[in-house]
Amino acid sequence: GKHFLPLPFPAALCPLPRVRYGSVSPRRYYYSTRDTVTFTCSPGYTLRGPRSSTCGPGSRWDPPLPECKKGECAGRVSSAG
Repeated sequence: GKHFLPLPFPAALCPLPRVRYGSVSPRRYYYSTRDTVTFTCSPGYTLRGPRSSTCGPGSRWDPPLPECKKGECAGRVSSAG
């Protein structure tokens, strides 16, 4: 019979989306074209840039990955700690 291989590696892989002081969802070992990720910043940090990004052609995230900036007001700030 035929020998079925696992899914072939996608043609375009994007670099792992890393956001300093933040997290990316969903977490994967690799991201291919049309995969979309959502960004969340750690407590005390504010997202500057897009909330989500999609892996596009040319192994690029579109829009470009955001940054998490410390201490810029984003609503309620806890006074504890």
